[in-house]
Amino acid sequence: RNVLVTGTRSVGGAINGQTQQSYGLLLNSGRTGPATVTGCDFSGNATGAISYTMVTGDRFSNVTGFNPAGPQQTPPAVPASNTPLTNPYPFDCTVYLNGGAVSNVFIGGYYISSSYGLGGLRIPAGESITVQYDTTPTWAWIGD
Repeated sequence: RNVLVTGTRSVGGAINGQTQQSYGLLLNSGRTGPATVTGCDFSGNATGAISYTMVTGDRFSNVTGFNPAGPQQTPPAVPASNTPLTNPYPFDCTVYLNGGAVSNVFIGGYYISSSYGLGGLRIPAGESITVQYDTTPTWAWIGD
């Protein structure tokens, strides 16, 4: 069913003759419910940080040693102005807007000031971004 793992440290390493473990976390043994994994350290394991089969609703956030899908994601289409878009990935992303005539940006309903320009905008898994614009911008999504 549902799995919640938070604040766990499961790191590999050949310390004092120990053998490295294969994965820091194994999530694919007959799992039917979503997993939320946040604030964990799974770095240094022999094969990888997490072994998993994707289940709808999975969320991975702030997991050291784990990049769930590589850095550059195929970005979703920019929605119509002032239309919220929920992060479609099961992990946090950083979004970079380019061009267009953007007047306001909201993440999770909270206004993000563009007084000094917009750098990377962090969109947590399951959170929304709303962009108000006159001319449609483009954007890049980077998986964290």
